Amino acid sequence: MDPLCSGSPAPTVVKRMMQGLHTVTGHKQNVLAQRPFFVWWFMDQVARSLTLWQCDNSLTLALEVCQVFFSPIDYLSCLWLCPAQRTSYLNLHGQLAQACGTAGLPVPPAPNFKLLAPGSQPVAVV
Repeated sequence: MDPLCSGSPAPTVVKRMMQGLHTVTGHKQNVLAQRPFFVWWFMDQVARSLTLWQCDNSLTLALEVCQVFFSPIDYLSCLWLCPAQRTSYLNLHGQLAQACGTAGLPVPPAPNFKLLAPGSQPVAVV
């Protein structure tokens, strides 16, 4: 089940965070393409949520938040090719997949490092 379509509050929390991102950045528009270094912030939120779930395995909402945050992480990872970030990303993805399996939640989709231009075919970014 896609966490964006589930009835849990995780998507709402993330959407509200994105709507309020301008208060942190000072920019009125939330254009992630202009802020590829935010990938580390999103990855830190995933790491914190995983730690929270490890402390209390009943907090599956923390895992759902992680899954929702992987969409902007995928996107920003395509824009900023950094081997250290990719290694950290794959490590977090593996931890999340293992945690979701343990919690009985759907495993997150495989990493997606492809950019799509409107009306074009996927092009792999390696």
